[in-house]
Amino acid sequence: MRGKEGDAMQVDILKRISILGRIVAQVTPLVPRQAPTYRESLLKRIKESGLELDLDDERVLKEISIFAEKCDVSEELTRLCSHLEQMDNTAKEKGAIGRKIEFLLQEVFREFNTLGNKSSDLEIIQAVLEAKSEVEKLREQALNVE
Repeated sequence: MRGKEGDAMQVDILKRISILGRIVAQVTPLVPRQAPTYRESLLKRIKESGLELDLDDERVLKEISIFAEKCDVSEELTRLCSHLEQMDNTAKEKGAIGRKIEFLLQEVFREFNTLGNKSSDLEIIQAVLEAKSEVEKLREQALNVE
């Protein structure tokens, strides 16, 4: 009976890891549009405010470059892919894997949290919220794994 329960839990864990991988794949192509969207929004606000700023003004360009640097999430996406691959491999192992899964989930949650904090794109933020929900479900499941 324990074996059957373990098999069912493994299937569920692998399914949720796959969902997280799908979310990362969904978010990745959205990331490059954040800086241009911010640039357009900033320039629009400047025009609407009536300020007589040259759009090539060094201060405006600096603001855009700071934002572009702030919203760079390439490292987080790389680490997420690595952690999810490790989780997938770990979930397929035999033996006591509970603590390892819990540690990896902590890292996955941290990366998604940083991704959400650095993002201003609504689609990315919604995807991050979905991912956090899946991570919480995985955490609950991991508590039942040795």
